[in-house]
Amino acid sequence: MGDDAESEFERYATRVGYTIERLGWNRPKMGVSKMGQFLRHMPDYYCSDGHLYEVVGMGRDGILKGVKVEKWESLKWWNKVQPVRLFVFSSAEKAVVMLPWPALVQVVAQARKDGIRSFKNDGNEYYPIRWEWLEPYKIGDTE
Repeated sequence: MGDDAESEFERYATRVGYTIERLGWNRPKMGVSKMGQFLRHMPDYYCSDGHLYEVVGMGRDGILKGVKVEKWESLKWWNKVQPVRLFVFSSAEKAVVMLPWPALVQVVAQARKDGIRSFKNDGNEYYPIRWEWLEPYKIGDTE
C-alpha cells in the first residue's frame, strides 16, 4: 500500500508542477529500532511548495491505519520544523486526499474519540481514521 501511495503522490506532484525530494526512509538496509523516534518517523517528502509530506495508503476497509500514535507524536514535532501535510491514497475509493495540518489535527482528534486501536501482530497503536472524515479533502481520482 505504501509504495502505491508514494507512486500516486509522485504523479500528483509532477501533474501540479511541484519538485519533490525523498526525505524519509524507504526500506532502509538496517534496523531502525535503535534510531531516535523523530529520525525513524521522518515525513516521506519535502516539496517545493514548502511542505513536508507524509504519504500513506488506505485499505479496503475504509479505515486509515497509517497514523500510528508514535508517528503522530513525531509529525507534531516535524510540523514545528516545517509545515506538514498528509497525502492519502485509497485504492478502494480510487481517490487521493490531502490534509493540511489543521485538518489533520481535527481528524486525529475525531479518531482519538473513537478510541486508539492496536495491530494484533506487533501491538503498535494507531488512530482509526475513517474515509468519510477524509473525503472532504479529496483532491482527485486515480485511474
